[in-house]
Amino acid sequence: MIEEYPGTLQHDIDSLGEGGYVNMEITKAVETAINAGFSLLEVTLKQEPSDYNGQRVIDCINRHLRFITNQALHPIVNCLKAVAGPSNSTPKQSIISCVVELWDLAEQARTGSNTQGVYLELFELLFDPTLQDSNSASEIDRISKEALKYSISRRSIAPMLSQTLCNLSSEALMPYLYLIMGLINLIQLKEVDYLQEESLCAIMDRLNDCSPGSYYSHYNGPREIVAQARIFELLSRLDPNVTADVDFVKNLRRELLVPWRESKSVIQFSAHKKTSQLQALLVTDRFVGREDADEFLQEAFTILNYETHPRYRFLFEWMVARVIICLPEEMSRIWKLLDPRERLNPRTQVSVIKIAMMIAPGVAEEGKLTYYEKLVNTIIPLISNSKVAVRHLAITSVLAIWKDATGLGFTSITNNPLLMQIRQQILNSPFYLDATPAERLQSETVFNPLTNYTLLGIFHGTYLLGGDPIEKITRADFLAVDSTLGEKRGSFIPLGTTTTNTATAPTTTSPVQYPRTIESTLTTRIINSTQPPPLQTKSSTWTTDIPVSIPPTLATPKFPTSDSPSLLLLASLIANPTNLGGLSRVSEIFGVTTLCLSSLTSTKSPAFLSVSVSSQHWLPFTEVPIPAIPQFLREKRSEGYTIVGIEQTDQSVILGKEGRGRLPRKAVLMLGSEREGIPAELLGEVDMCVEIEQRGETRSLNVQTAAAVVCYEWNRQWRQ
Repeated sequence: MIEEYPGTLQHDIDSLGEGGYVNMEITKAVETAINAGFSLLEVTLKQEPSDYNGQRVIDCINRHLRFITNQALHPIVNCLKAVAGPSNSTPKQSIISCVVELWDLAEQARTGSNTQGVYLELFELLFDPTLQDSNSASEIDRISKEALKYSISRRSIAPMLSQTLCNLSSEALMPYLYLIMGLINLIQLKEVDYLQEESLCAIMDRLNDCSPGSYYSHYNGPREIVAQARIFELLSRLDPNVTADVDFVKNLRRELLVPWRESKSVIQFSAHKKTSQLQALLVTDRFVGREDADEFLQEAFTILNYETHPRYRFLFEWMVARVIICLPEEMSRIWKLLDPRERLNPRTQVSVIKIAMMIAPGVAEEGKLTYYEKLVNTIIPLISNSKVAVRHLAITSVLAIWKDATGLGFTSITNNPLLMQIRQQILNSPFYLDATPAERLQSETVFNPLTNYTLLGIFHGTYLLGGDPIEKITRADFLAVDSTLGEKRGSFIPLGTTTTNTATAPTTTSPVQYPRTIESTLTTRIINSTQPPPLQTKSSTWTTDIPVSIPPTLATPKFPTSDSPSLLLLASLIANPTNLGGLSRVSEIFGVTTLCLSSLTSTKSPAFLSVSVSSQHWLPFTEVPIPAIPQFLREKRSEGYTIVGIEQTDQSVILGKEGRGRLPRKAVLMLGSEREGIPAELLGEVDMCVEIEQRGETRSLNVQTAAAVVCYEWNRQWRQ
């Protein structure tokens, strides 16, 4: 009927829809009839596929391609699947060629059609190992790359592609390594209309009492994040005892590490580095055996040496801790790196301490006490480390070690008089006393790399909060995926649980109501056209040369009386002339009495002068060489000054905080060096340390910025 129908209308099918004159009604009638015919053929082929000539069906499809509409795609693809089955002898090359034609047709007809089912069926045919040969490899490769490219901006493709890959055997996965890599790296581009549709579907779910995602799934199929959930679930089921799985995972891990091997930039955000790559490495870390451990650990510590992104660092630390727990013979690497003779940069040293703390819960019972004792002997000296980050982590580690030792009944640790004294000092410190109960609990808790090793711990953990946004994979996503992979081997990683906060902020749909006074002020500012706009008062003709017409009274510094507020800035530890020029500018702007430098020759440096913008002509300087700093501080203390170190220590007070954060009336502000901060021998000379409260992850400010903040706060307190 399909073959002969156009002839019954006495029209040549090859001329329909072409030429200058198009008989739309006849063409539409042919389309409708052919679509109906393929629907009938689909039903009969499902019942007796072996009774039909597969090549004849394919020839029929190819001949009528331009009359196949959106509605006919499903039955036609199902017809093709029927004749491609094992009971039919249809040539493989003919089937793949027809799949290629239907793929191109589906791409042209995708607008306004429900094509996710078509994509899935086409992918199943395309990736069927029994249909592939050397002649079809190039076409399969082309469509695979197109599908991966389209999945970035189009719905349905990625979930269907991942479902097809998950249905393949381990032996058949290797040719599609680049597809799996692409899905791991997939970041869906969500344009405005996409976001609007998601929002509308969510609204419809709530209005109609449907489960979340029902409307979206009905119209578009599974969410795009499900594609990654399927791939990660597949990786979690691969067996390190199966040769095909081992070969595939080794190649995959090699590709996943490429962005970190090739890019050693300190820039946190890179287009080639993605959290999902490290999550995939973490999911497959059971494949790191004794023969691979040395290479992996060496590479991981090299990456930790320069990687700055906190989330990436945490995932590498987690992986390293797990590998060492599984291979205890690698433990010596940690102690070697924590040896004081190893000249690690502070970033790497902090990571090694974190890893050592993570390993502790996973140490075998017979060796746990020995491990904790060695950990105590390693951590205690680091409390006096000159690096702030190392010092802070060592201090918090003491609380965690004490808590674990108490729970384990290790009296040899809890009775250690030095550890007891250090812990008591920490508990009495302003930081601990001012901390909330939740913050105190967090300081005593160490991340457990074993109990947190669940699918939800990896893909929905709290470490994903903050920083660059990343879409999480939910429990519902994994449960849906689990049902589709039920026949495969079980996962080596448990699903786990998530803790959600049920408290929600109150919401309102009414307009924001400003207080009347604010509303009046806003209205006045907007309506009052007589108020002149602000004019810039900063000089535009400032030069680095002191003007010749300056009155002597301006050029001569005015020294404070004995009872007036006075601020000295001690910058002798600063070596960079650019920073010194900036400090000169800051000091002059905020009325610092004297700026102390290790050598006044630096004020002649071009780098200094380019930043100071002639502030050195208005500011008193004094020379205080580094060896003379202790004597200088003692002299100033005898003159009534209080020595204030701008440094992060366990006893620092937060600048500006009520009570403890008030600066002295007569103060010497001591700045630390750019790399080392204030050395331990000089910290013993200060009367108090202050630090600037921070919200981000960077942990430190440029010395010019830090000095400006503290000088401003001192002026606010004493010169208002």
